[in-house]
Amino acid sequence: MTQEILNLMEEGRLVKLKDPENYSEMQSKIGKKIRQAKEQYMTNKCKEIEDLNSKHTQREYLPETERSEIMQSEVEYAIKTTKGDKALGPDDIPIALLKIMERNRIQLLIAFFNKIYDTGVIPNEWLVSSKVSPMKLGRL
Repeated sequence: MTQEILNLMEEGRLVKLKDPENYSEMQSKIGKKIRQAKEQYMTNKCKEIEDLNSKHTQREYLPETERSEIMQSEVEYAIKTTKGDKALGPDDIPIALLKIMERNRIQLLIAFFNKIYDTGVIPNEWLVSSKVSPMKLGRL
């Protein structure tokens, strides 16, 4: 909550007492400022996470003795238990496609993931996040 929003809220309390007709307009203005502050906060947090991810690799998080290979059973379980109605990620690969992949294709994915895991080199595209705020009905 910014000082500007707190000031608007205090002003809103006064408007409610002195000028009730303009109170809803003041509430709309406060709501807009709150949404903008929230959006800015989330954007800053995403940027902070991206910056931290670019400075560190997975290899730094897990000591050598604690790491093991990603197993096929783990990947198959993850694919099997993922709900199919989820939104596509940035790769545009639908869950339904993963669910019908042949076993040898899943093995290629596992080899790829293990290579990333072993080297600690994560594709830059995976380190970028995006946030989409759902619009509430009646608010544009």
